[in-house]
Amino acid sequence: MNAITLNLVEEAARGWEAMDDQVHLWRGRCIDCFTEAERSISQTLIFLREHFGHEFVVKQGHLFGQKLTDLGEAFAQPKIQEIKTAKKAAQALERFVQYAELRKDLCHGDMTVYANRQGLWLAQFKVICLGSQTVKTHQMVIDHDSADETLKLLRKTVQSLCKCLANFMETPPESTVSPSSPSAPAAPASR
Repeated sequence: MNAITLNLVEEAARGWEAMDDQVHLWRGRCIDCFTEAERSISQTLIFLREHFGHEFVVKQGHLFGQKLTDLGEAFAQPKIQEIKTAKKAAQALERFVQYAELRKDLCHGDMTVYANRQGLWLAQFKVICLGSQTVKTHQMVIDHDSADETLKLLRKTVQSLCKCLANFMETPPESTVSPSSPSAPAAPASR
């Protein structure tokens, strides 16, 4: 009888370890996506500073949220909006910003993992936010299936963001669409 009980306990412990590993693997993959996005956002801010720093101030925030705000403000600048690829890049950034709260939860949240009888996990993240006069607790709960879907959507959104920002940086700053300077057709080449 003791051997059977011990085997059940060992089996349950192995199952729990595998489930806990799944949650941490999911969390890590999401954080990798955010890291890829932050690298691309930082590179874009550096590009803007190098090419447009003389026309307006390109802020260089240190924290992730500051970088998102800084890039959003830069895309709102009229000179930047003239660049052909800026609109798509700004739209991709807007889609990505929707995941900022998830990033905060995953990177800063205290995680508790629960298991259901089917062997699927549920993760709870708690974040304490300190204000100047207030303390707020934010909580997010996500189950296994929702987590998988969230990761798929996050990956797709980050890939789109990185592609759009790369396209934006490949567009020469002088390559703009300006209503005040319509383009004339090219003259035929002479032989």
